[in-house]
Amino acid sequence: MDSEIACIHVGEIKEGRERCRFLAMGDAEKEVKILSLESANCFYKFHFLILPTDVSSVHLIEMKNDYSQQNAPQLYLYVGLCNGMLLKTSVDDVSGTLSDTRTRFLGNKKIELFKTTINDNPALIALSSRMWLCYNYMEKYLTTPVAFEPFEFASSFSSEQYKEAVVGINSNKLSIIAP
Repeated sequence: MDSEIACIHVGEIKEGRERCRFLAMGDAEKEVKILSLESANCFYKFHFLILPTDVSSVHLIEMKNDYSQQNAPQLYLYVGLCNGMLLKTSVDDVSGTLSDTRTRFLGNKKIELFKTTINDNPALIALSSRMWLCYNYMEKYLTTPVAFEPFEFASSFSSEQYKEAVVGINSNKLSIIAP
């Protein structure tokens, strides 16, 4: 790579495939690149975004598209920036082209992104000075603040008691949030 890598994420492997098609990478040059993971053109740069500030986290996730009448999931690239902005961009499954970028200010700290599940659907936790949940509910995409002390790190959690929960760390505390 031409510059230092700040963050990286490989998307989920679709059923019937051996590997994910794309890799998202944020670098020290304030760019996010979509690279190919196909064996014929591995690390070929499909598309990129030039950003106004440093990238802190990237995440590729398939979610339902509330703008479409089709029920098929859409691949999205989420980008957390060091200035507290969250970007959500559609990724074309074939060409890797990025389009329809939406932005939202989530807090005054850098954003870290973690995958979770809400109602058996993929969702994201965005950590900044506040904790946010990005998910679909009743055919609508929502970004909702979580009324809980923000975590420094979070992950999905499942047990006999809690089918869908989030476990997080803040200072020396371990907490579990469940609906």
